[in-house]
Amino acid sequence: MTNWLNIAGSCWTDECGLEHGRLNGVSFVGAPGLTPEAHELFSIRSDRQVYLLRTLTKLNKVQTLVSRIRKHICLTRQRIARSRVRIRYGHSLIDHHHSHKLMHGKGLGCGSIMKLRNSNEHSTNTVDQISANLAQSSTPLLTCSGVLFLISKSKVFLYDPIRKSISAIPKPAHFGSTFSWALGHVRNAFKLLHFYTIEKFDNLHYCQLKEIMCEILTIPTSEIGSDSQENWRSLGKCPFAFLGRKDYASVDDKIYWLVGEKKFDPDCIRIMSFDLRSENFGLVCFPKKYSNRSVECLDLVEIKERLCLTDRLPWESTIYVWMMMRDKEEFANDLWIKKYRIELLGIDHHDVRILGYLSTNNTGDSQSEGEILIKFGTKSFGFYDPIHGRFRDLADKITTNPGADLQLLLDRKNLL
Repeated sequence: MTNWLNIAGSCWTDECGLEHGRLNGVSFVGAPGLTPEAHELFSIRSDRQVYLLRTLTKLNKVQTLVSRIRKHICLTRQRIARSRVRIRYGHSLIDHHHSHKLMHGKGLGCGSIMKLRNSNEHSTNTVDQISANLAQSSTPLLTCSGVLFLISKSKVFLYDPIRKSISAIPKPAHFGSTFSWALGHVRNAFKLLHFYTIEKFDNLHYCQLKEIMCEILTIPTSEIGSDSQENWRSLGKCPFAFLGRKDYASVDDKIYWLVGEKKFDPDCIRIMSFDLRSENFGLVCFPKKYSNRSVECLDLVEIKERLCLTDRLPWESTIYVWMMMRDKEEFANDLWIKKYRIELLGIDHHDVRILGYLSTNNTGDSQSEGEILIKFGTKSFGFYDPIHGRFRDLADKITTNPGADLQLLLDRKNLL
């Protein structure tokens, strides 16, 4: 409150910080700190003017608050950027961002689950060698039949964590233009697919185009533990576009991807297959009655050793699981059947993905009773019982710790 107001007579301050009083018989409203002359200039004699001055004062406070919020957001972004740099260039086996890819992406359909946890056990020379070569690696890992496929900036390995044996793989000639990898197992051998991009000039449209090429490397299972002497073989141009999706599912000696020409055109989306035995590409038809969705709403996954297609929208609370029947089985008008309907009511379903199927007994029968492993968000996992329609939390069993040792949980059908 200004001193001259106290001398002039009675005065008070409202909730907006405006001073009210009388000076020389004139009622006025003013802001703290103004001189008597200023208050004379801003003398108020109507309710409309009082309301206007209060509104301007509130607006000034709001602008100050907005400035503080913007400053806080800027500082928060700087802290996040520094944290990412520390995680990315820290002395850990893999960084935090790709540890999620390791857990949630490729490899579960091949028969294994990757798990990161703090442990000082098994500090053998092979593990030290892996840690040294994978320092600051920026490529996710793959798993298949209990073997890890590891990629560093300049080398490629296959690692058997049970026998603690590691094999160096010849680096492909187009390693620097890698688009994607895929790993499968057939006839006592691992087959590694390498997709890479090349630039080709289009004389018709007078521009540079990128084509996806493919090459394959066969590594006998008996050679795991010694450096591979096999050579990469070219398979030519990949017959279909990947739409930016690199995830795949491996079922019955075949690998499957979602492909197509247009990302958001359901009529252009297809399922591409690669036969590991004949080394040929092919196409698989979609379910006839599946909802028309974009590729972002579809996923391929292996459940009970069958190829399955998950169909949902981010704002829906239901996941439909289509299962492809084998050729030898009888089916009426469609190769696919709608096997499961998973309700997500009461669950945050904006980022949900099915990872695989785990048998709950020790018989080794893939068709026996089991549960579906589901990922919620980036760190939460759970089991879904398709018979009783119940969820069970798995947060205490699987973690994603960035600075940790690798442990491979083999034989996922008998995990529990």
